[in-house]
Amino acid sequence: MDLLILRLIISAFSTFSLAEATKSNNVTLYTQELLSVTMPICNDKVGLSCPSSKTDRDNRMFFCRFRCPQGTLYHCKEDTYHGIIEFCAKPEICDKGQMYSVYFDSEHQRVVIQKSTCPEGLFQPFEEDCYIACTQYHHVDESFLQDLGIVVLYHGNATHPGVGYCDVDNGYVNIDYNMYINLTQFEVSVCDKKENFQIKCDTGQRLLPDSRCVPVCEQGYVVNKKDFFKCSLHSSTDTV
Repeated sequence: MDLLILRLIISAFSTFSLAEATKSNNVTLYTQELLSVTMPICNDKVGLSCPSSKTDRDNRMFFCRFRCPQGTLYHCKEDTYHGIIEFCAKPEICDKGQMYSVYFDSEHQRVVIQKSTCPEGLFQPFEEDCYIACTQYHHVDESFLQDLGIVVLYHGNATHPGVGYCDVDNGYVNIDYNMYINLTQFEVSVCDKKENFQIKCDTGQRLLPDSRCVPVCEQGYVVNKKDFFKCSLHSSTDTV
């Protein structure tokens, strides 16, 4: 079978409960027998992937006859090696930048739930339910951003996205008049060539990434790209 669906759910055809076996070093192991797919109508109606919306989730629980024990919620996690794992669990709060990874240990026939840091390219800026954390995407490919006319100022990590600005040195400006850009999935297509806006600064002025023209820096001063492109003394350790 190319895709294995594992279910740790109280359904109409099962009576076991989700009992924690061991928990140490941020790893929780569940050892009960796993439910494989035995209801064709379930797969025909809902498909072989995790639900992507509340409606999809409700339909899945209806057609598959799922019900979660009181105090628990339905979850579905993708497993790189075994397709998807569906289970019920009590909500648990993770710190920002943290999540629960869920995978099936085929050797020991058990599901492993392990606290981990958000994978590269995903971030979690505040506390969240561990099972649904780390879903916000940010760009990490600088060559891709460069093609969009964006310069990376700060690289993102598990708790916040990277920050960049439109490459004004090569004629790009921000179409929303913002100096800086969060390098998230929805905020990167915001730089365009200044010619498209008919922007031309007067003599003695310089163009900023937010499309404004301001006076050039006086002698002995340089542009500080980390401080809203203000003019700073050349000796400043913050200038770039």
